[in-house]
Amino acid sequence: MGVVTYTRKKREERRTEILQAAVELAQVHGYSRITRNQVAHRVNISSGLIRNYFPTLGALRSAVMAEAVRVGNAVIVLQGLSVKDPAAESAPKSLKEKALETVTL
Repeated sequence: MGVVTYTRKKREERRTEILQAAVELAQVHGYSRITRNQVAHRVNISSGLIRNYFPTLGALRSAVMAEAVRVGNAVIVLQGLSVKDPAAESAPKSLKEKALETVTL
């Protein structure tokens, strides 16, 4: 049986890694459907460790939306607009318009 070793990462590096995984999952599964367990599995950490960075699921989702707005991810912003997320609603007008253009009628 092999020995499993873990590398301790700097706090900001770990937070970025968690947030990036959550954004990727939101892109695939939906912003309101991401869970700590999914993110933990993606990053290979415990879901409890995520609470050190994002104390609630709401805090994680808020960070995901803020990151989506920051990078201009129209797909996630559209999801945020549909649930009246404050960060999505305060996104630049051009990003909100781009998000609405992704809707297929």
